[in-house]
Amino acid sequence: MHALVLALACRSDPKQRQQGQLDSDPQQQDSPDDTSTPEHQDGDGDGYAVEDDCDDDDAQVNPGAQETPYNGVDDDCDEGTLDDDLDGDGFVRADDCDDQNPLKNPDAEEIWYDGVDQDCDGADDYDQDGDGDVALDHGGTDCDDQDADRYGGQGCRPETDAEFAGSETLNTDISGAFSDLVYASDGALYLCTLISGTDYVYVYEDTAHTSTLSGYSNWNMNAIALDTSSAGEVVVGYTSGASLGYESAGSLPVLAGGTAAAGGSYANSYMAASPNSLAVDSSGCIWATNFAGSGSLSCVLGDGSHTDYTIGASYLDAVGLDSSETVYVVDGDTIYSFEPASETLTSVYTADAEILDFVFDYNDELYLETTHDEVWKVAADGSASVLGAVSGDGRLAIHPAGSLVRMMADPVNASSFEAWTLE
Repeated sequence: MHALVLALACRSDPKQRQQGQLDSDPQQQDSPDDTSTPEHQDGDGDGYAVEDDCDDDDAQVNPGAQETPYNGVDDDCDEGTLDDDLDGDGFVRADDCDDQNPLKNPDAEEIWYDGVDQDCDGADDYDQDGDGDVALDHGGTDCDDQDADRYGGQGCRPETDAEFAGSETLNTDISGAFSDLVYASDGALYLCTLISGTDYVYVYEDTAHTSTLSGYSNWNMNAIALDTSSAGEVVVGYTSGASLGYESAGSLPVLAGGTAAAGGSYANSYMAASPNSLAVDSSGCIWATNFAGSGSLSCVLGDGSHTDYTIGASYLDAVGLDSSETVYVVDGDTIYSFEPASETLTSVYTADAEILDFVFDYNDELYLETTHDEVWKVAADGSASVLGAVSGDGRLAIHPAGSLVRMMADPVNASSFEAWTLE
């Protein structure tokens, strides 16, 4: 009896248990080094116990994991680590076009023309008014990029204080046989004459005839242009030796002489003689048709040197430039663009009759006159419409205040002028 009591006393002695004696039942173990208890389990085997692991069913999610942005998972078990809106600007990636830059988000103020989409709207940074046309200063044709109603082809007339000398004034002020005309940027009109005994360049300032330049007997001035480069002078073409010259201080020294050529569609052979059309680019190159014979186009420089290109076998009626200074030339019923470097011609527009003259306005829209006695407008998209019916053979010019001016160039009768208001 005493032996049984002693045995029971030994089994229940807590001191013996503290010295490491274990129960035979493993479910009753409670050693602090035993990780098999619920609070120390590591169900996904990632080395982190359940109490430290925010997802003990996914070994890729634990406090030692690298946070992967935008996956919707707290990979590193730290709610303070950003998974979205990494730049902290208040916009998640779905709404933020650059989640690495807090200065770019839908609430940011757009800074135009810097090539950066600050407000994340996806709009062209060089088209502020959203009219589909890039600003003129950034390679487009939009003259007012803060007004969606003004863009290439619509209302891009340059600002000017010039007044337009109406057709009534021009028809009555001077009688004579005008052959060509050109407007300066301030609205001054320059006219040249032929078959008038002594041939002149007339100048209109505003609405009044103010001066007469260069009177020469039988020089038959049939083309005029303005050089806006450093020379800044009036250039005329005349049939005495198929020459070019700068009008200067009342004289007209010969700049360069070419090879006379006759032909073309004008009413009088004097007007068809070389060179009958001129255009001057910003480098001072005078583009002249038929200067080196029929079908030639020449770039004549201020020192008299020239480069000649053969465009075709037929007579060329006109040459002109658009705002980018691309060269265009008329051969028969077709206007071509011309690339000097490659000597390449590209057809731009073909009319239903021979083209007498053409001009580009400040929107780079094209206007032309044909031998069918019609003036046409050709829009940027290539669509064409008749602007008006005319008589005789004419020359065209653009007044900077917004008018297309047409002069009937006929050596037999007094010249007449018509005008159309442009957009």
